Amino acid sequence: LNLSLEVCSSCNMDLGPDTLICGPVNYTLDAGVFDQYLWQNGSTNQTFNVTSTGQYWCTGQNYDTTNLVINSGFESGNTNFTTNYIVGTGGVWGQLSNAGTYAVSTSPSLVHNNFFSCSDHTTTGPGNMMIVNGSNTPNQAVWCQTMTVSPNTDYYFSIWAMSVENTNASNVASLFFQVNGVQIGTNFNPSYTACNWQQYTQTWNSGANTSANLCIFNHTIAGNNDFAIDDIFFGEICKVTDTINIISA
Repeated sequence: LNLSLEVCSSCNMDLGPDTLICGPVNYTLDAGVFDQYLWQNGSTNQTFNVTSTGQYWCTGQNYDTTNLVINSGFESGNTNFTTNYIVGTGGVWGQLSNAGTYAVSTSPSLVHNNFFSCSDHTTTGPGNMMIVNGSNTPNQAVWCQTMTVSPNTDYYFSIWAMSVENTNASNVASLFFQVNGVQIGTNFNPSYTACNWQQYTQTWNSGANTSANLCIFNHTIAGNNDFAIDDIFFGEICKVTDTINIISA
């Protein structure tokens, strides 16, 4: 018996054919390269050492390299997304002097005199990020995009965010994420230390949906609730399971 089930074509697992072992059982199974593993006993390693006969299985997950988010790193500038924020028009501290404004730039310090000089999360293209002066109105949509999805399919969401000035627990940004108006996961607070990029990830099942309206919100309205986001990812999870029988002669 050698069963394999794939939900997308971009991954494949082969633990090998059923194996007859002569003598003591000491056999290593290798599931191949995946982002995540789950063996029949709960192990999350790539390999599994077999010391007794029986049936063994592993499920591997890859996060499809096809990102459905257009302009995910803002390298094309202020395009391909909607927002309740407005592009900053300037003031005493620079372009983002006013709450509820944003800019696409290569460093927070270029758009607000009190923001730190921070590098883009990745260095492709011009090195842009979306920099936000948090709104005084809670739960305003910071960024939204609608994507076509396949029904009854698992998707992986990832985003990188950072504070753009040193802050504390009472006023750091509190980001939350919705798909089709329903929150996925818990609220995410970037580090209190400026320029410290941190990643948030979550999964979502499409159910009967054929489109996904992904939105990012900020709940915090206290001062210094300012942040940057970059490298948004939303793509299909590729999941595959293979089973093998180890038999003693």
